[in-house]
Amino acid sequence: MAPSIGIEKISEEYNDYILTSGFLVTFTNYLEYLKSTHRRQFFERIVTISDGIFAKLKIFPTGVTKKFDGFISIYLKARWLQSKSIAIKFDTAVLDGNLKRIYLNSSENFEKVSRDTLIGDPEVMHSDLCFDRKHKFLNEGRVVIQLNISVNIAMMIHPDMLDRFEFEYRNQEANVRKLLEDPSFGDVVLEAGGKRYYAERHILLRGNPMFIKLFQEERDVNGCYTVKDLDSSVLEHILIDCYLNGTDDGEELKRNFQFYRCKRSKLRDW
Repeated sequence: MAPSIGIEKISEEYNDYILTSGFLVTFTNYLEYLKSTHRRQFFERIVTISDGIFAKLKIFPTGVTKKFDGFISIYLKARWLQSKSIAIKFDTAVLDGNLKRIYLNSSENFEKVSRDTLIGDPEVMHSDLCFDRKHKFLNEGRVVIQLNISVNIAMMIHPDMLDRFEFEYRNQEANVRKLLEDPSFGDVVLEAGGKRYYAERHILLRGNPMFIKLFQEERDVNGCYTVKDLDSSVLEHILIDCYLNGTDDGEELKRNFQFYRCKRSKLRDW
């Protein structure tokens, strides 16, 4: 089985104009990287740091052996759709089988760079983390790294705009709710408790399994699907959750949502 990678967003915090998002980067079948056919393989993923702020990760695992340490090189280039530059830093930590930090590589200072500038450092993958004393691979070939990406908003925008940014950041749910009530938004209409919502079918299908069943079992009437046994407030909460915290690939769901809000994509040239 070929090596693979999964990235899960686990946190997002905003304090003192610093926005920090945490991700778990999980490698499966890491043992395959010991084979020459996979040693030069690398992965690229776009993740959402926050609404309108994205990072493209470039991850190069070089393979660790029973006798020698290896490296997992994690680089990123970030983009804020409202600015041509970004003030950023990121920390990485290798986790053990119980998701406890073992090795930490931390950045102290923010680096203000032009957007899409590639930054990063190799992360040492110590052999004793991957192999036991009998040289058997630990954790069934799974390696987990925690990645924390921080953006310093105060270094990026005029001081007079900081309060406005904070207000908009605190009101992301309200922004989504406003779009869901816009008849020009989306390609599917849902109704519950006499209230209609407008959304994108592919985001709903990937955001919550209930919509797979709904579209298979229910017929639309004049282009509208009636959601039974739910009142409007519950359906609204589910729809907002699909856009902000999609269960399948939440980062891509947010990207698609952002494309609509910006009218045109500024990420497609990545």
